[in-house]
Amino acid sequence: IINTEKVIETLYIELYNFSQALKIYLKCFVENAYGLLKSNGTCSRIEIFSHIEKVITFNYTNTYENFYYNNSAFHIHGDLSNEVVLGVNPDEADGLDNVNTTFVCFKKYFQRTLFETDKEYLRWFDEIVENQTPYRVFTMGHSLDITDKDIISELFYNAKEIIVLYHDFEAKKSYIANLVKMFGKRDFDMFRKEKRLTFISLNQDLSSLKTFLSAESWKDISVMSN
Repeated sequence: IINTEKVIETLYIELYNFSQALKIYLKCFVENAYGLLKSNGTCSRIEIFSHIEKVITFNYTNTYENFYYNNSAFHIHGDLSNEVVLGVNPDEADGLDNVNTTFVCFKKYFQRTLFETDKEYLRWFDEIVENQTPYRVFTMGHSLDITDKDIISELFYNAKEIIVLYHDFEAKKSYIANLVKMFGKRDFDMFRKEKRLTFISLNQDLSSLKTFLSAESWKDISVMSN
């Protein structure tokens, strides 16, 4: 007879141990390497990001804080100094009245709650929604994959404008496909018709962004840049 609870407990312990090993790897081979790149001038800042008010990152490393000297980043999935979230996205079964919680410990939303990695983010987001505070979203480096749909969709639906920054044409194609998969064609078209969704290449100078952004966005960005 298989003891299902014992098997799941063992698997979760293995997953947790793996997450701790991942943290060690990232400290040694990512953060240390980044420090060298920064010191020899290989990395360069995108100046506009120095004026971003709040940052939401799905990375475990502190790249943004180290590079832009900004300590206001929300690490949705934890960071190397604390616990990290390493799991799968919720599915349709999580929305049922009688949720089967047998494997819930492997879900991202469960781990975010368990480790309280999204506590500060939720407090901030609830406040801006309650106060109807308008905000603009810039995305860079995130695949916009459906695996983080519960966070991304909430941010996007409440945003006054969404600016997706991309490195090349293939990346832009991937972002469009992932957004259609996440929101469906109807809502994706809604974002575009309402002129709330813009794709901008990172290869362009800041001065050329005026062509793509709304007048209000350009005014706000000009104020930030000055």
